Amino acid sequence: MPSHPDYFEVHIDVFEQLNQRAQIVPELSPAELVSAILEEFGGDLDYLGPGPEQYRLRKSESTDGLDNHLSVGEQVAPGERLVLEERDTPLPSGAARPSVPIYLQDVGSRHSFRVAWLPAFVGRADPNTPGNELLAVDLSTASGGSNVSRRHLKLWEDKDGFRVQAASNNPAAVVRQDGVEVPMPQPPDSAPLQSRDVIRLERSGLALKFIVREQLP
Repeated sequence: MPSHPDYFEVHIDVFEQLNQRAQIVPELSPAELVSAILEEFGGDLDYLGPGPEQYRLRKSESTDGLDNHLSVGEQVAPGERLVLEERDTPLPSGAARPSVPIYLQDVGSRHSFRVAWLPAFVGRADPNTPGNELLAVDLSTASGGSNVSRRHLKLWEDKDGFRVQAASNNPAAVVRQDGVEVPMPQPPDSAPLQSRDVIRLERSGLALKFIVREQLP
């Protein structure tokens, strides 16, 4: 019978889920380990996206990410602590980081999109459409995405919190956690967004849950 591979134990901080024990094969690449983490924790942390390329692992005492050209066993000793974190995304001109990490999750597919900057558009990528550089959530490949406007919604943040408004005539609505539905305002009006509110895009059938990620003290 083939021998079982040797495993060694590490501890991983998966955002607010700290110090998670993991038994890993030394030959695993950092990208493969990230994929395994996303699969393991995706059900509990609904803001996690599906793509390992969006994340990196680093040692807790270092600011540098692990080298994807080397195996985990070549870089990490048994018992060490790793941190999963999002990779930096370049900011488009005129944009800034949200005050806290925010996401939109396609409720149907459970695919989560990071909103890495504000102001931000939600829609479909098109380099010939004004403001394409501010498109933070591209729904082109989502189920029903062909019925999403190129610039469907606009999100931003002010002193009172997060706001949303229509960026097209394609109908949408905000459904509050208590079930109250608010038609999507047209400019210059806007609606406040609270974590766990759902934005429903009528013609596409898409429902996008707005998520504010919990911040550690």
